[in-house]
Amino acid sequence: MELLLLRHFSEVDISDIEIRFYGRARGRLGSIRKIDKTSLIRVNGLLAEPVIPDFVIDEVIAHEAVHYVHGFGSSRERLYKYPHRGGIVERELESRGAGQIVRQSKKWLKSNWKDHLDLFLAK
Repeated sequence: MELLLLRHFSEVDISDIEIRFYGRARGRLGSIRKIDKTSLIRVNGLLAEPVIPDFVIDEVIAHEAVHYVHGFGSSRERLYKYPHRGGIVERELESRGAGQIVRQSKKWLKSNWKDHLDLFLAK
């Protein structure tokens, strides 16, 4: 996590970010919320399965880190009214050199996620 954030968000103080796996959901892969002075990135527990490529988890963390930078789920000034309008997250990740991670993750999820859900949720 730290390496990913340092590589793509080097100007951002990440000392108040925690990352944890949580629950097992079909749709939402991650979220960020502010709890006291900490920003908690929650990653879908299904992504902890060994068959999930690291780049999928990296993309979820990077996506939530963009929200953090934009002032959602953090103490930072909110830069936008809406967190996803106009593809702002993908554009930000591309500008930060993480576009390949996004493309790999989207491709893998499109081809594999649906097939794995029943198996994952049956456990």
